[in-house]
Amino acid sequence: MSDLPKRTIAGAVYVIVLVAGLMAGRIYAAFLFLVLMLLALNEFSGMARKAGSTAPKWVILSSGTIIYLNISLPALDILPAYTVVYLPLWLLPVFAAGLFKRSGSAIQDIPLTITGLAYIPLPMGMLNLLQSGSFRPEYLLLLAFFILIWVNDTFAYLTGRYFGIRPLFKRVSPAKTLEGTAGGVILTLLTSLALSWLFEILTPYQWLGFGLVIIIFGTFGDLVESLFKRKLNMKDSGIIMPGHGGMLDRLDSILLAAPAAVGYIYLIS
Repeated sequence: MSDLPKRTIAGAVYVIVLVAGLMAGRIYAAFLFLVLMLLALNEFSGMARKAGSTAPKWVILSSGTIIYLNISLPALDILPAYTVVYLPLWLLPVFAAGLFKRSGSAIQDIPLTITGLAYIPLPMGMLNLLQSGSFRPEYLLLLAFFILIWVNDTFAYLTGRYFGIRPLFKRVSPAKTLEGTAGGVILTLLTSLALSWLFEILTPYQWLGFGLVIIIFGTFGDLVESLFKRKLNMKDSGIIMPGHGGMLDRLDSILLAAPAAVGYIYLIS
C-alpha cells in the first residue's frame, strides 16, 4: 500500500477516535488527551536521549502526567482553580533526578526534560480549557479547534503535494511549500466562516480570528517539530501512525496552537 492510502486510513481512525472521545464527555476527552500526551512525551523522551539526555524516562512521564492533571483537573472543575499555582512544584522531581544521578550531565538532562514538559503536557492540558460549560454542547469549541487544525494540515499537505514549488522554510522543512501553506490558509478561513454560519457562539469576525490564530501557531508548531527532527537527523518521531509517523508528528500543530487558541478565547471573552 502506498503512503497516501495508509496516511488516509490512519488519519481517519485518529479522527474517529478523537471525535468519539470529545462527544463522550469532558472526562473521557481529558483521559484521551492524557493517553495521547503520554505517547507523544514518550517519543520526545527518545528524541532527547538521542540528543544526549540520560534523564530517566519514568521521571519525564510521571512529571508530565502530574503537570497535565494539574492543569486539567481545575479546567474540569474537579479541583479549585487556585491549585494551578502549584504547577512549578512538579518540576522538583526533574531537578532531584539530576541532583542524585551519578552518571550523565545534569546541565544537559534538566533543560531537555523541562523543554519536553513545557512543550507537550502543558498545551495538552490546556485543551481542556476549551471544553466549556458556557457552550452547548460543551465540546463544540474544542471540536471546532480540531476541525480547523485538520483542515489547515490536510489542505496544506494536499496543495503542497500537487502544486507546491517554492519552499516555505527550506532550512527546516524543504517539503513544506508556500503554495501548500496558502492552500491551507484559504480553506481554513473558509471553514471558519462556515462554522460562523452553523454556530453563533462567536461572531463571524471572531471565528475568522480563531481560524487565523490556529493557522499561524499551528504552522509554527509544525515547523518547530520539523526543526527538532532535522537537528537529530530523524524523519519521524515514531511509527505508531502509518503514513504520519509518531504521535508527536500528529500533534505537532496542536502543541503551539492550543495555548494561542485558549489565550484568544479568553481575550475576546
